[in-house]
Amino acid sequence: MLARHKEFRQEVGCRMWRARLRRGLTQKEAARLAGVGCQGVVARVEKGNNLRIETILALCYLYRADVARVLKREGGW
Repeated sequence: MLARHKEFRQEVGCRMWRARLRRGLTQKEAARLAGVGCQGVVARVEKGNNLRIETILALCYLYRADVARVLKREGGW
């Protein structure tokens, strides 16, 4: 069970990373523009280590990414 949760967090992190790159932003720029703190916060999200919903929502808004798509679980639970 924990392995699936870790895999899900990594999937979300990867989607957030791709969304940031599509917008042409650095982690530092994304953190500043989204108001989520420092570059380290964005880095942790992209690694799947800090998936606070407030942070994900702020970054998805900045990246113009569909939240439902970012949080979709591939292959079911």
